[in-house]
Amino acid sequence: MLIAHYIYAAVGSGYWNMEQWQAWADNLIISHDELEDFVYGLSVAENNREVYSAIDEQYFQERWNEDIDYCIYDIIIGYYYLMYKEGRLSLLKLFENLLYEDDISNGYTVMEYEEAEHIYNQLRLGVVNIKRIDELLEPLTEVAKKQFESILSYMKI
Repeated sequence: MLIAHYIYAAVGSGYWNMEQWQAWADNLIISHDELEDFVYGLSVAENNREVYSAIDEQYFQERWNEDIDYCIYDIIIGYYYLMYKEGRLSLLKLFENLLYEDDISNGYTVMEYEEAEHIYNQLRLGVVNIKRIDELLEPLTEVAKKQFESILSYMKI
């Protein structure tokens, strides 16, 4: 399982916050005698950088030993769209994140920069093509949901 990759995407997107990852780790610590070291690090991590530091070794082990099916940046977009659907993020902010904060050149494969910029400009004008946005982002949202479910079920008794 690519647990560190899944955690990276959930935290990096803002979908999973400090209270949530700490509670998840604390519950694992309480219910298991032996765990991977990164779980203990997550229990005390107070920000994204500390999370990334805690999962760093696990993340690189997975990179060498596991097949990775999806670009992590695409999964982050899936989380953004999931947050939009949950009412936690506007479409405009989603595309601002995509274009300006996250820098689409990082490796997104879901759409070309020009298309993302076009959608963003249309959104700024109040024009929403939800069908096209759904076509692009819904498949990634489904993957993000499955990955998050895998996080939550990790080490379940």
